[in-house]
Amino acid sequence: MGDETSRSRPSLEAAGLTVGYAPDRPVVSDLTFSLAGPGIVRLDAPNGSGKSTLIEAASGYLRPFAGSIRVDGQEAHHPAVRAQRRVCRAAPALHPHLSVLDHLALAADLAGVTRDEPLERARAYGIDRWFGTRTSALSTGTARRLWYLMCTTGRFAVGLLDEPFNGVDAESAERMVGEMNGWAEEALLVVVSHAVPPGLRIDETLSLDAGVERVR
Repeated sequence: MGDETSRSRPSLEAAGLTVGYAPDRPVVSDLTFSLAGPGIVRLDAPNGSGKSTLIEAASGYLRPFAGSIRVDGQEAHHPAVRAQRRVCRAAPALHPHLSVLDHLALAADLAGVTRDEPLERARAYGIDRWFGTRTSALSTGTARRLWYLMCTTGRFAVGLLDEPFNGVDAESAERMVGEMNGWAEEALLVVVSHAVPPGLRIDETLSLDAGVERVR
């Protein structure tokens, strides 16, 4: 994907990766693949076959039982990877007693950017009317939009997005597609989505059963 001559292409690689939540019951076993961006890769596999587990391994949260998983050449759990990686998990993890504005400010501070970026994006997504609202009072769709904004604040080289379109209205999904296509000009995005929304430019598909398939 992208410019084959680039010297600093974002990447995600696994070699003999075996990972899960209990050593005697791995969810992913002996998985090997190599992805080099920029571009968008769709992670495709039946429900329960390890897509979210692979995202957790690539996030650095889950350590492999065997093998390795690397982000831009570094082990996924290495602290140096944090600044260049973004992870948007399927289930939002919002503090129920903090406001929407508090969450956006925290996201900006953690990403090392001014608060203008997430605030401007929040206005574009129509959630500015809830800036002063605690997240416990948000609808599911609004909470998911806020979570997506938080998880994708600032520049990054590798983005991992697990079902980012679930529970999101069509207008927001269209805006998200535009953002993802834009990021994919420089970054590697790995997206889990049961259905690909119109306009999302998928470059490759990574199947946990069949490996990597180039789409175009």
